Amino acid sequence: EEEEEEEEEDTTPIANYASTNLLPRHLEEEKASLIHGAKHYLPWDRNTHEITLVVSDWHDELAFNLLYQIDSTSHPFSKLIILVPDNLSKQSLSHLSSAETKIELSIQKRKHDFFDVCNAHVDTDWFMITNSYHVVSEHVDLLFSKNDKPVIPFTPADHQNCVAFPVCREAFEKSKQFDPNNRMIVQDNMIIFNTKERNQFCNEWKNRFGENRMDIEALILEDSIGTMGPSATTYISYLSLKGSLYDYYEFTDQTFYGARDSFKRIFTESAEKVATLGEAPLDTEHTLSQLAQLVTPDAKKKKKKKKKKAKKKKKKK
Repeated sequence: EEEEEEEEEDTTPIANYASTNLLPRHLEEEKASLIHGAKHYLPWDRNTHEITLVVSDWHDELAFNLLYQIDSTSHPFSKLIILVPDNLSKQSLSHLSSAETKIELSIQKRKHDFFDVCNAHVDTDWFMITNSYHVVSEHVDLLFSKNDKPVIPFTPADHQNCVAFPVCREAFEKSKQFDPNNRMIVQDNMIIFNTKERNQFCNEWKNRFGENRMDIEALILEDSIGTMGPSATTYISYLSLKGSLYDYYEFTDQTFYGARDSFKRIFTESAEKVATLGEAPLDTEHTLSQLAQLVTPDAKKKKKKKKKKAKKKKKKK
C-alpha cells in the first residue's frame, strides 16, 4: 500500500493544451508539470513596444466605464486617447477630462466615427483601438514572437467564418482593393497598429476612397455595424500589398488556436449599432427599429398613409 501511495505522488500531471496559445503567465497558473500541444509566445515588453489605447466614444460619455476600471486591470497601455464627436458639449468634455487615471489621458474631437482608425493622433509607435461599449479585460494578454513581432489572431475569409455575414463580407471585399489575394479577417480591437504604417495606410485610403459616409439606409438593409471605413482588415491588406506585412507581424488562426479578448463588451451590439448609425441615444432595440423605419422608403410611405388616416379621423370627429 505504501509503494502505491509513493507512485501516486511521483506521477507528473500533464495538461493538454492542444491548439492553444500560451504566455509564461499562463504556465505559472497551471499546476501541471508538462504542457502538451501549446504554442508558446512572449509577453509584452514596455522597452520594445510602447502602446497607446484609443477609445471611440459618442454623446453618452460611456467611456467613463473604461476610465474608472482600467487602473484595476493588468494592461500594456501607457497613454489613453478618447475620441469624441466634434460637437460634444463643453460640460461633457470637462467631465471626461476630469477622470482620474494613472495613464496619460487626452480627449480628441473627430467628425466621422467610422474613420476612427485614422482619426487618432498617436505619438507612440504602436496603438490599439476599442470603443466605449467595452472595458479593458482583467488581463490584456498580448502575444509576441521571439523576434518581438506582435502575434495577431485572424479569421479565414471563407464562407463559414466570413462571407456569410454582411459586415465581414464588406470588410473582406474592401480589403481586396488593396491586395486581391488577402484571405485574412482581423478585428479592429485585436490588432496592434503600427502608427507610422497606419498613417501611410490612411493617406492611401483617402486617395482611393475619400472620407465619404456610406448611405445610412444601405447600412440597415445590409445589417452593418456602422459605416465601413478603414479597418484592421484593410490595413493588413495594404501592408500585404506593400510586401511589408510580415516585417511587422506574425499571425495565428483563431478558429484553430482561439484568441483572448483584450476588451470586454458591457453593452449590446444593438446599442453600439445605434450609436454608430448617427449619434442616436442609448436605447438599443427600440431606437434601432425606429431608425430603420425612418429611413426606408416603404416605411416613409406607410407613415404618410397613417398621417392621412389620422387627419381624416380628426375631421370626422
